[in-house]
Amino acid sequence: MATMRLRKWARPFCAKAGHAHCVTAWIDGVCAGGLYGVNIGRMVFGESMFSLQSNGSKIALAALVALCRREHVALIDC
Repeated sequence: MATMRLRKWARPFCAKAGHAHCVTAWIDGVCAGGLYGVNIGRMVFGESMFSLQSNGSKIALAALVALCRREHVALIDC
């Protein structure tokens, strides 16, 4: 079963301001992939994606889309 975790990204100045985020997809306790980026207002700007298992970054992107819809984010630029 896949679970999603939302984590802060490592850039200190962005993370402290609450703008930098990382979305990771975990399958059976193992990281399958993820993406990180910056949100400003109601927009998210993707910086990078990674896959450790097949389609891992796509699973994380789907989770990001669901999160953005829930939070009424107007634009995702990946």
